[in-house]
Formats: sequence, structure tokens, C-alpha cells
Amino acid sequence: MKRNNQVTLDGLIEAVRLEIAAIRGEHIPAVHFRVRTDQPELGGVHPAVAYGRLAAEIVVFSETAKEAKAPLEATVRGWLRTMWQDGQPHVILVADRVTFHLPSEVRARASAQLSAYMQGAPSSA
Repeated sequence: MKRNNQVTLDGLIEAVRLEIAAIRGEHIPAVHFRVRTDQPELGGVHPAVAYGRLAAEIVVFSETAKEAKAPLEATVRGWLRTMWQDGQPHVILVADRVTFHLPSEVRARASAQLSAYMQGAPSSA
């Protein structure tokens, strides 16, 4: 499904929403968000999802950027998944890598918060 289906988007991460997803009988963090690459009327808003540690990274970096009043610019890499709802296809980017483009002080704060969160998070092993 992923082969020959790679996508890279550069833009702003917006509308971050965290949930717990049940995947193959396991409950893992999932984050739904949008990547804005251009104006919405030009087709520049793309739905995306990430799971596990990457979901936690997106939430922490999003909250830290918001506190600093900095836009969350990022390069999002992943693959496209089509889901059918009411007989219509809906495409979503499944992110497997995100590179955040933030001022160094905001990045350092987000990295420290993520490390603290991950050390306190229960292990899935």
C-alpha cells in the first residue's frame, strides 16, 4: 500500500486533535491535523494523521509553538490512504516523518518537554 505512494508536504501544521486509536487490538495515540500548503480555495489544505511517538511529537511541538506564538512550519513525509465514506473517496496523508521548522529556542523547549513526557509515559513493551 505504501510502495510508489510517497508524499512530502511543506507547510503549516494546524487543527491538531489527539485521540486514542484501537489498531490491531492495541490502543495507541493518534493525532489528526491539517497541513496548509496554500490558501484553502486553491486546494492547499490537506488532512493528515500520525500515530505513536510521532503523534506525541506533533502535539508537544504544536502546543509549544502556540505558547510561543510561532507558526508550526514543518515538512511532513508520508503516504496517502484512501478511505470510503458514503460512497465517496476521502484521501488522508499518513505521516511517518515530520521535520519541524521553528526558532531554535522554541525547538529546544519543545524537545525538552517531549523528553520529559516520554520519560513519564508508560512503556508499550
